[in-house]
Amino acid sequence: MTNYPDAKSIGRRLMAFRLANKFNTQAEMAKAIGAEHRQYHVWEKGRGKIPVAYAVRMKEIFGVTLDYIYAGDLNGLPSSIRHVISVYLDEGRSDRPIKHRHIDRKSEQMCTT
Repeated sequence: MTNYPDAKSIGRRLMAFRLANKFNTQAEMAKAIGAEHRQYHVWEKGRGKIPVAYAVRMKEIFGVTLDYIYAGDLNGLPSSIRHVISVYLDEGRSDRPIKHRHIDRKSEQMCTT
């Protein structure tokens, strides 16, 4: 039986989403969704899966889809952040961690078109 979706992939997507939404710390994102910082840290590091109840809160607050969180489908994301998230995820395809970086103005403008 496949362990789908895997916690590490979910964690990378959570991190990319957090950074794309300009939350610099895990604590900020945890507070925004009503979770404990330690809980969120475990999810983002891929040591456990985010419970559906918190994923639904993220959907209600930020418009992120459960398909993105659990399956990696970018199609349902708000266009304003879809490109930014894909940049973070592309950078993190190897075993290197995703780094918070400034997305240039041209990339940000592409998000709104």
